[in-house]
Amino acid sequence: YSAQEMHEQKVSFSKAGRKEYRSISNATIDLVTMVFDAFENDNESEAYKVVPLAKTINKLQNMMKAHHVDRLEDGDCGVNGGVILYDLVNSMERIAVHARSIARHVTIRIKGDKIDDAMHGKLVNKESEDYIALASYYEEKYIKSIDSTDDAPEDIMLSKELKAAKKEKKKAEAEAEKKERAAKKEKAEK
Repeated sequence: YSAQEMHEQKVSFSKAGRKEYRSISNATIDLVTMVFDAFENDNESEAYKVVPLAKTINKLQNMMKAHHVDRLEDGDCGVNGGVILYDLVNSMERIAVHARSIARHVTIRIKGDKIDDAMHGKLVNKESEDYIALASYYEEKYIKSIDSTDDAPEDIMLSKELKAAKKEKKKAEAEAEKKERAAKKEKAEK
């Protein structure tokens, strides 16, 4: 539905938005592949990997929304693109939630009642070295790739303070230009 809307309304994402969307899409594709392997092959190690990747997708979702608001404020993005972006990233986060649920049930099927909390899905110890290593790997692969500034637009790289200073400078220049025009007009009238 969102793709159809984008096509019909001729909406496109900014370069930074496309990069972010590609990252969350790739993470979601990898997550779905993992959960299918876990389900079809009773692969507990793949089920274990789902939790930190789903958490990374959640972080990406929140980060993308914040970045979109920044781009919207800077005039780099439009509202229509943002509505579609929000719809897409919310759908991807929902896929991550479902994948965690499937992974939980795969683990229950494999281990029986040996997991800590079958109802709430505490499948992994988030303080274990394995979990921390996986979470770090996924963040490096999906989040740091969009944080890199090598091909991001200049405005994305600038800090908020620099952006504010840039806006103030433009405002001051516009004000000075306005005063100069008024002075020229006044001089021409004399």
